[in-house]
Amino acid sequence: MSNLEYGQGQYILSKFDYLSERSRTLFFTHLFSNTIDANKLINFVLAWDAFDKSLYQSPIEEIFALAYRLHLLRYSKPYEEILPLYPQEKININGKTYYADFLIDPMRTEWVTYGNNDIYRLVIECDGHDFHEKTKAQVEKRNQRDMDLKSAGYDVLHFSGSQIYRDPDKCAEDVFEYVMQKVGEVTM
Repeated sequence: MSNLEYGQGQYILSKFDYLSERSRTLFFTHLFSNTIDANKLINFVLAWDAFDKSLYQSPIEEIFALAYRLHLLRYSKPYEEILPLYPQEKININGKTYYADFLIDPMRTEWVTYGNNDIYRLVIECDGHDFHEKTKAQVEKRNQRDMDLKSAGYDVLHFSGSQIYRDPDKCAEDVFEYVMQKVGEVTM
């Protein structure tokens, strides 16, 4: 793997100027401390430019999505295509509509088979303090929502904004490893 040259690093950083300085600093500290092939990273940034960032409701969602996609670059299989994140996915359960921050639904990829052929869907929630768990009613609503999702066959993981800011790559790695344990061996 090659290291990023200074100009490449500056170019990549410039593409994320719209993030707050705190978000950028925390995210890129972890990003550049992990070894990723510079050419893959540049290609990722070019693809990210074309990606619809309006799908994200908060900076922590965007940081998680970046970290997850960058984490997938470390593998030889095209996991970006096999285990994509679907942001702000609408889920209807018993007349209630929920929006998942992210959904991973491996069974949408028809050209891939998994060791465990059971249907598996994972909802990932990025819980920033500004919108979650400020009141008892919010906690009760979240708990009911999680129960509804689980009863409909969804698995649910929550990450706090602090977890995502502190170590977005670990959050992404945790999700990837968790999903891989659930779906089993991936063959194409």
